[in-house]
Amino acid sequence: MITSIKEYLRDNLDADDYRIGGTADPGQIASAESMLGVRFPDDYQHFLAEVGWIEVYNSYWFGVPADLEAGEGSVVRMTHYARQNWNLPGELFVIFSSDDQVLWCLDGSRRVPESRVVAFDTRQRKLTGSVADSFGEALVAFLQE
Repeated sequence: MITSIKEYLRDNLDADDYRIGGTADPGQIASAESMLGVRFPDDYQHFLAEVGWIEVYNSYWFGVPADLEAGEGSVVRMTHYARQNWNLPGELFVIFSSDDQVLWCLDGSRRVPESRVVAFDTRQRKLTGSVADSFGEALVAFLQE
């Protein structure tokens, strides 16, 4: 189990292999939810409060940077882009991408402690399956690969 994302990254990866975007406060998190029309699950909110967003091995775990609409690593920017260009359903928001071909998303239609992570294929413009039972499970599996 990973108790601190920052500590795990620092202890297990070379400094050149990752970047941390900074923390997000409750007001920034609420603004991002409002801009997307979704509710973030508790485990995702914890991630946002601890690291904001991260890039690991050129893969993004999207979150809440200071500039929600244009900032690097922005869940708002990436989700708006996916909705406009690939018809991502409105209840989903993008949490992960490594190649922009398959996006990992959470269902933000209601607030729950955890929400299932699903894969969305941008070429087929549809959901293609389940990735993990929660954001935390998906992040831990990725980091421990």
